[in-house]
Amino acid sequence: MKTRIRALTVLLASLLVGAIFIAATFILASCASKVDASLQEDGGLELSISASVPPLVSAKLRKLGSLAPDAALFDAAAMRQSLTQRPGTKVIDLVAPTPDSIRLELSIRSLADFIESPGMKEGGLMQMSRGQGWTEFRVHLERGHGQALSLLFPALDPALVDALSPPALDEEATSLGDYRKMLSGVFGEKSMPELNAAAIEIALHAPNQATSWGGGKLSGSTLNIRLPIIELLVLEKPVDFWLRWRS
Repeated sequence: MKTRIRALTVLLASLLVGAIFIAATFILASCASKVDASLQEDGGLELSISASVPPLVSAKLRKLGSLAPDAALFDAAAMRQSLTQRPGTKVIDLVAPTPDSIRLELSIRSLADFIESPGMKEGGLMQMSRGQGWTEFRVHLERGHGQALSLLFPALDPALVDALSPPALDEEATSLGDYRKMLSGVFGEKSMPELNAAAIEIALHAPNQATSWGGGKLSGSTLNIRLPIIELLVLEKPVDFWLRWRS
């Protein structure tokens, strides 16, 4: 592969967190992936992401990409360039503390404008709606939306995406069980417990009192969502979550 592997990490990210809030999306097979997203009263979004790749998975990724044992899986410079190309997006902090981890903080000036931007609008992945005294943010993920998501991360290694062949990128029906078998063949049985346990945890904070929600558990004005990585790669069933608050 000519470009540095952005790992199982970058792809999953593209499937989701990229889908969900722009940059959160490059955390593919990370056992410790956390997204903290604060919706602002002025329509903006403050986002914090941390992720690390499990040891057995990171070792296999380096072999797949013909990388040195201590090579970084995350290309922070390429990620920064990709993110700053999106209008209204400001990278506050982006560092790779270790070769297997990444930490990101950014702000989006207008979430509504981001949703209407080229690539996002056509995919229908996110929606902002308003009514008398309320505002709602909604995320909808289903098979076949991969092309829209790929526009967020033009630096993705196509060879890695092709090797993993996530069913979520296609409308063709592939079961979760069959995909687990495929991953087992690529990463080995010893890596499967880490992959099966991997999930993205999202904390979505409303700027005011929440009035309705779905797809997670509400605590105060925060919707907590847990999304298993392998299920996101397959998307046998659509994923929906939303949060409505007083405005």
